[in-house]
Amino acid sequence: TVDSFAMKMKINDPGPLNLTSADAASVENFYIDRAGASIGLKNNYKKLKGFVQIYGNWGHHLSQLPYFNDNNKWELNEKEYVIKIMETYSFTKSTSITGGAEYRYYGGRADNPSYGSVGMQEVYIDDEYMNDVSVFGMVKQKFLKDRIILSAGGRYTNNSEFGGFGSWQAGVVAHVSDDLKLFVNGARGFRLPELRQYYLSFAPADKPVSVEDVELDPEKYTSIEGGFEYSFKKFLQFAFTGYRIYSQDKFIKTGTFPTMVWGNAPDYNYSGLETKVIVKPVKTLKVNIGYSYIDNKNGSVHLPYVPRHKVTGQVLFEKGAIRAGVSTEYIHTMWADSAGSIELDNYLVFNTKVSYKFLKKYEAFI
Repeated sequence: TVDSFAMKMKINDPGPLNLTSADAASVENFYIDRAGASIGLKNNYKKLKGFVQIYGNWGHHLSQLPYFNDNNKWELNEKEYVIKIMETYSFTKSTSITGGAEYRYYGGRADNPSYGSVGMQEVYIDDEYMNDVSVFGMVKQKFLKDRIILSAGGRYTNNSEFGGFGSWQAGVVAHVSDDLKLFVNGARGFRLPELRQYYLSFAPADKPVSVEDVELDPEKYTSIEGGFEYSFKKFLQFAFTGYRIYSQDKFIKTGTFPTMVWGNAPDYNYSGLETKVIVKPVKTLKVNIGYSYIDNKNGSVHLPYVPRHKVTGQVLFEKGAIRAGVSTEYIHTMWADSAGSIELDNYLVFNTKVSYKFLKKYEAFI
């Protein structure tokens, strides 16, 4: 299979309500161009299924400052190449094992095209690249005519800058009846810093920022979750999930401008819940309503850009090749910094989309 994509996007930042000149100086507009392509080869035998995929992704990001006559503050050219192989062997209909490997090479260069006009560094990231190699596997076992499903898996990644990290996942799903499903999962994971977090120090300097300028460790997470899904015929579906996350070394900005650097936060543990209701009164109409809560404050430390309350809704109409829908999202109680000194405004967003599918695999939409 061969696949590709291309996109062009402009994002305008209106700034806070009652904009002041001080606020306006930090408002940015973003221009994003991205493209990617992949080629893959699949195998599908009686007991063995899998694929080999080669993937490339390229991007150009530009940031402008309207307050400074649209001067370009940040320009990033980056790329990523990935090779991945994965195979699943089914010993029986109830027992399977999955294994695979992945190699990733990524990086780029970020400059300040307006150096000297606005200040800041001339070169933010000077052609820095990383690579990592991963191996992973998973075992799945079904019991009692597939009513009980056990799964466990692990992944090991070795990164050229950060060394090796392991992660794991284990869970059980129980189909109590045709209408009710219970589940419990546990996992340990990590997230490597992005290039801008690892190499960008924010401090003005007429030089590239070397790796020694920023001391940053990967984020680590341990999570436990449990919940249920209930369906009443095809008319109603209800789902509930509760979770607890134990976070270590979360990425945060430390210091004050212009000497801010990326750093690691102290251990941060938080809980949350998610609920979802799907109602389908007629065959062509579906209504989705969701709510999530996250305890985004732990003592004096806040989770930046993570809302405490989020409500979502969608009304979707489908008939033949026509699909039309409206969706909404409401965000309440969110901060822009870990100290909680900048509380963002609550907001409500609406989206609409109408599409028409033709020739089985093409879709036109507005």
